[in-house]
Amino acid sequence: MAESHTRSYPPSGFDRKPFMDRIAPISTLQEVEREHILDVLEHVHGNRTQAARVLGVSRETLRQRLRQYGDDRETATEVARKQTNASGGAVK
Repeated sequence: MAESHTRSYPPSGFDRKPFMDRIAPISTLQEVEREHILDVLEHVHGNRTQAARVLGVSRETLRQRLRQYGDDRETATEVARKQTNASGGAVK
């Protein structure tokens, strides 16, 4: 008959406090998603169709996420303008 091994988490003797003091603040999943969406938009110069394709979602889903996070059409345009300014290109 096989012995049953139970493991507790965290392991006994593990002091969580010092560990938590050493790591950077943890972002929420929504914060990570928002930052990723904005990074992709910057990469594609604000083109929502291309951003949706890169992210693997529909344009409507991307639009909903941007609205959910408070990033509207102007924000996407601003991202593209910042990218253009940073590269020394003309702003339209």
